[in-house]
Amino acid sequence: MIWPVWHEIVAAGDTFAYDPDTSLDQGERMWFGFGPHRRRPGWRSRDDDELLGTYHLGPNHGGPGSHIANASYMVAPPARGRGVGRAMVEHSLERTADLGYEGLQFNAV
Repeated sequence: MIWPVWHEIVAAGDTFAYDPDTSLDQGERMWFGFGPHRRRPGWRSRDDDELLGTYHLGPNHGGPGSHIANASYMVAPPARGRGVGRAMVEHSLERTADLGYEGLQFNAV
């Protein structure tokens, strides 16, 4: 579950513009997409039971812009400075090509 990390980062209010009062359900839908075939593949980085970070990929824009992916990353505050963000960016670059995108635009914390 990404909620503790997602909520802590959103509540800080200095990176992502999500409403700090977003519920768990709303947050998961925003991060991973909607419905049974979620539009945004998402990944989690873990060390045993500790969630280190999460990111998601999806089309940057619809229509003519859908060949470029957009990614957003969140690294748990205690995991910062340990290479988690870099590892997630490297993983997302591989996944971007695997998912058929021609490029990647991303936002990072």
